[in-house]
Amino acid sequence: MAGDPIKQALDDKTGSWSKLLADQAGFTPDEAQKFVPAALDKVASLVRSSQDSSAPLDAQKVMSQLNPPELAKRAGVDPGKATAGLRTLLPEVGRTLKAVPEAKGFVESAKGLLGQLGQQGGRS
Repeated sequence: MAGDPIKQALDDKTGSWSKLLADQAGFTPDEAQKFVPAALDKVASLVRSSQDSSAPLDAQKVMSQLNPPELAKRAGVDPGKATAGLRTLLPEVGRTLKAVPEAKGFVESAKGLLGQLGQQGGRS
């Protein structure tokens, strides 16, 4: 989506995040290159949909909206690997979005959550 600063900030990290998944979450480079763009599309949608909400996000809601089984199918990986990939990516996404004014609502409502999801493990 042209002109979307949230999507642009996430897309700028696609290469480094693909490498991160290959290094830390058991993805092959090809799997990571398919998974990361699909995951970032979901994350960008989640960020935009949570902008107007002041309610804190919870882990179950975030993972449900990101839909690891669907991402797994799109990327050709098993659902467990998709979940591990999200748990590896989400703390990085949070750090990146802190610098994007248009993501302020999401960053506020996700305080601490993205890091907690990463700490829950799931890396295989």
